[in-house]
Amino acid sequence: MVRFTDTETRKLKRLASNRPEKLSRINHLVFNLTSPHVRFIPEHLFSHWAHSSSLSIGVKMFNFYHNYRERNPSERKSEVVEASQLEPGSEQLPPGQDPGSGYLLAFFSILQSIIQPPPKFDQKALFEALIGVLKLLPNLQTIEFMEDYPHPRDRHLIGLLFEEYNPSLKAFVQKNPDLEELPWVEWLRGTDNQIRFDTAYSTALFCAAVAGCRRITEIKVNRMRFITYYDTAVSLSRFSTYDTNSVSIPPSLLTKQRYEAAYLEHYQRAFENLKRLEIWCSGVELDKPEQVSPLFLTTIENVQELSFRRPLDYRNIYFIKLPNTTLPNIRRLEIISARVDLNSLQDFARTNKNSLRELMLQGPCNDDMRKPEIIEFLETMRRIIDLEICQIDFVTRRKEMVGACFLLVDVNGSWREEGVACRYRVGSRCANRDEHFEPWDGADWVEQQTWEEFILGIKEVGASGLVPRFQRSMSDEFIDCQDHWRRDRTW
Repeated sequence: MVRFTDTETRKLKRLASNRPEKLSRINHLVFNLTSPHVRFIPEHLFSHWAHSSSLSIGVKMFNFYHNYRERNPSERKSEVVEASQLEPGSEQLPPGQDPGSGYLLAFFSILQSIIQPPPKFDQKALFEALIGVLKLLPNLQTIEFMEDYPHPRDRHLIGLLFEEYNPSLKAFVQKNPDLEELPWVEWLRGTDNQIRFDTAYSTALFCAAVAGCRRITEIKVNRMRFITYYDTAVSLSRFSTYDTNSVSIPPSLLTKQRYEAAYLEHYQRAFENLKRLEIWCSGVELDKPEQVSPLFLTTIENVQELSFRRPLDYRNIYFIKLPNTTLPNIRRLEIISARVDLNSLQDFARTNKNSLRELMLQGPCNDDMRKPEIIEFLETMRRIIDLEICQIDFVTRRKEMVGACFLLVDVNGSWREEGVACRYRVGSRCANRDEHFEPWDGADWVEQQTWEEFILGIKEVGASGLVPRFQRSMSDEFIDCQDHWRRDRTW
C-alpha cells in the first residue's frame, strides 16, 4: 500500500532495492489517499470534553501534567495553577482543583504544541520514487485507489501506523510511557488528505505509463467516501499530469498538445491489456462541449468494462458526456450516481452496438423524467442495441436538499430475440437525502415475462400498479410521494 507522505517516499526507495524475485511477486498496488497523520482536537472541543469527563480521567490528566513538569523542568513556564503532589494511588484532586481548573489550558498547550502533523509532502519526489519501483514490477496487474472509511481512529490509535507516520507523536510516547492511561481516542483526529484524488489518479497512471508497465488489466476505485468536492474528481478533458505540480515537464513539452502527443504511445503500450477501468470523474454543463483527452481515449481503447462514478448528490447540475468513440471490446458500461447526457449515451450505444451488452445506470443519473419519456428512451435503446443486462434507475422527481423518487427497470436476457427467456422487472423507490443507500435497497418490484407486459408495468407505476412507500426526510421538508405519482398518470 502506498500512502502520500515523505515517509512513503523513503519506503519506495527501500522497496526498489529488493531482490527481483521478490518484486516479481507484486501484482496489486494500492494507493491510499487517507492521511495517516493526526492532530490534536481544537481547544474548545477539548475544554468541552474535559468538563464533561469523569473525575478519574481528571485525576489522570492532573497526574500526567504534574509528572510531565517534573520530567521537563526546562520547559516550565509561568504556571496557571500550583500543581500539588498527589499521593500515590490517589483518586482525588488536591483541594481547590477540578477538571475545570486552569491547569487544563497548560495541559492542552503541551499536547497541542508537541503533536503536530508533518509539513506537506514532496509530490515530485514521491512520484519519481514510484516510477523507479514500477520499472521493477514486471507482473503488476491491478492499480487500486482507496480511502480509509471510517478514519482508523479506535482504541488502538497510538499504534505502529501512527507512530510510523507521526514522528513527533512517536517521540512523545517514548518519552512519556504513562500516556496509555489517557483517552487518546477522544483527543486525536485525522488530518486532511495531502493530495487530491484527480492528482493521485492521473499521476499514478502516468507513472505506470512512463515506467513501461505492460500487464495492467484493472484500475479500481474503492471506498472513496470523502470525495465530496467536484473539483477533486478527474476531468476527462485533462486526463494527465500536465495541469498538476506532481511531475517535472520538459521544456520542449510546455503546451498541453505537445505533452499529450509525447506520451500517447507510452499510454497505449501500458494499457493495451486493460480490461476494466473505474474512474470518479467530474462533468460539464449540459450545453457545454467537452474535448476528451486523447490520453484517456488511448487508455480505454481495449477495455471490456468501463465504470464512471461521482459522489452521490441530488443537486448535481453537471453531466458526464460519453465520448462517441469505438471501443471494440467494450461489453459493460456502468454510470453510478452521475448525471449522464442521455443523447451521448445513445450515441455511445449506437457506435458500440456490436460489443456492448450490459448497461447499468445506478443512482440519480438523469433529470426528472415522466413515464412517456422513460418508455421512449427504452424503446429507442432497444432499437439501437441488443442488451442482455439493462439496469437503470430513472429519477422521476428530484427535490433539492430532500431526495428523489426512482422508477427502476431491470432486464435480464436479450430484449430483442423472440423465444429467448428474458426477465423484466419494474420497481419503485422514494428516498431522502439523509439515507446512505443504493436506490435498489428497499425497492418494491413487479416482474413481467414479455416486453409488452414490461411497458404496461411502467405505465401502471403509481396508478393501478406499484405505489412507492412514503419516505419522510429527517429535515422539515419531505417528498409527497403519493401526490407525485398521482400527477404522473399521463396515459
